[in-house]
Amino acid sequence: MFDTGKFVSVGDTNLFVSEAGNPKGRVIVLLHGGLQSRLDFIPLAKHLSEDYRLIAIDTRGHGRSGIGTAPLTYRQLQDDFTVVLTTMGLQKSGIIGHSDGGIVALRLAASRAVQPEFVIAVGAHWVLPENDPARQIYQTITLEKWRAMFGSQISVYNVENPDPDFGKLFTAAT
Repeated sequence: MFDTGKFVSVGDTNLFVSEAGNPKGRVIVLLHGGLQSRLDFIPLAKHLSEDYRLIAIDTRGHGRSGIGTAPLTYRQLQDDFTVVLTTMGLQKSGIIGHSDGGIVALRLAASRAVQPEFVIAVGAHWVLPENDPARQIYQTITLEKWRAMFGSQISVYNVENPDPDFGKLFTAAT
């Protein structure tokens, strides 16, 4: 699932877009979290694929997508996904986003550049207050800690990405 797909040109890079599920079903776009890929949605997709057409997009620098030269900001991701959804005629599909993907899903809906049927944002926030304890946790995560916790995920990234440099991606995403 999500093994094949196509690339959509977005500004200075190409984003990998994969499709699974029922081609006649209602469309749900899947937006993964930071330092993840479309493959992280496979467990959920197994439950949705009989009834829904699933579109999973690798964020710039993640999965099979090139990183480009633009800064990896929520605004950039919003702009990237707006281009993909518009190019594919999916401006009114449902969106499920996890973590960074959830934040971008909320931004997409608020921008009105797309008009999703629904948004499900998991582990996402609209604003992270200055005193939120998560800020301290984020500051303690290092590349070495990430490699220790998610080594197998990084191995998949190294095989899939057209120009793998996980250190560069980690720095850009944090």
